[in-house]
Amino acid sequence: MLLESLIHNDIQEVKEYSKSVSEGVFYNQLTEDLTNQLSVDEQIRDVVTSRDLAKNLIMIIFFSPNNSTKHKHEKQLFKEEYPTIYKLIKQLKSFDEYPIKERHKYFPFLLQRLEAYLFLEVIAKKFKTMNPLAPLFSIHDSLITTVDYENDLRSLMDKELTYHIGIPPTIKPEYWTRERFFEIAWKEFADRNVHNGLAA
Repeated sequence: MLLESLIHNDIQEVKEYSKSVSEGVFYNQLTEDLTNQLSVDEQIRDVVTSRDLAKNLIMIIFFSPNNSTKHKHEKQLFKEEYPTIYKLIKQLKSFDEYPIKERHKYFPFLLQRLEAYLFLEVIAKKFKTMNPLAPLFSIHDSLITTVDYENDLRSLMDKELTYHIGIPPTIKPEYWTRERFFEIAWKEFADRNVHNGLAA
């Protein structure tokens, strides 16, 4: 029923959502739309007056329980702007094979597994097959290589993400010094050790 609704009734909303995400302007657009929509409601307007706060709003939508009243105003904002997307997310956080108190965790778990599959199982493996001598590291949703292999990696990411997701990604390269690389790599190593219970 939900898929049928997406196809027949709400395809324009889904197209607009996909386009803004693909072009990398989603957070900025959401901030502008919601701020304009709620200019008379200062209590809620404070939530969306910056790009960072718009990101926090999305984290709330994606990761909080459906029945949580703690962030009901924030959820209502998103629901009014993207009712079909909100309904889809809500359904994915109602997966009945999980215990009731854990069901909202299915959607972020699904996102995490999808991201890991695309970046590590698909892109990273194909890149190493194409460039067996190239250095390649992963941190969160990023793949890291040297400038010599930048174009190969960017081209492969664009191709595979477009194929698997259906919309072209916005890829924003970030260039690091050797010192910056080791700083970030060490922090990532420390964070993973703490997460895995290896901290002293």
